[in-house]
Amino acid sequence: MIPQAAELLESLESRKARFVTALEGFSPEQLDFRAEPEAWTPVQVGHHVVLAEQRTADSIKKHRGMRSGKRSLRYRLGNAALWLVLKTGLRVKNPVPEAAPDDDIDLARLLEAWDQARGDLEAVLAETKERGLEYAAFNHPIAGPFNVEQALRFLVAHLDHHLRQLDRIQQNPSFPG
Repeated sequence: MIPQAAELLESLESRKARFVTALEGFSPEQLDFRAEPEAWTPVQVGHHVVLAEQRTADSIKKHRGMRSGKRSLRYRLGNAALWLVLKTGLRVKNPVPEAAPDDDIDLARLLEAWDQARGDLEAVLAETKERGLEYAAFNHPIAGPFNVEQALRFLVAHLDHHLRQLDRIQQNPSFPG
């Protein structure tokens, strides 16, 4: 595995551990809490993160070896907007319907899916060579094409964003005690 990927994978793993530790400390009522009728539960937030990781691993595997083209103005602006959202914690709707969490996901299924997705990501990264960093690996719907390193940096920032969301859920005055 290329060193940059190993380092970013380690960052992802430490953030996953924090997320899972928080969820494992929640009661069943807290795991099912919704701040608003359309809001995600804490477990659904985790499931969304898992789906994003799985889609990224699948995309890296599928697009390995495709040259990364120059980003259009739309994608350059989208990339700036994406990083602004991820760094500042702005709340936005999920732009990818395929990354919407299941309504009936429970903690056990979430943890199993996360382990599977992380294993898939590790496997595809183990096959990625240093030269692979220059190739497009993942196409974000807002920011456009990312190479492997950019895709992993996105996953780290994405998980940080949703760790903050988990904190916001816990801070809600209606969150069960």
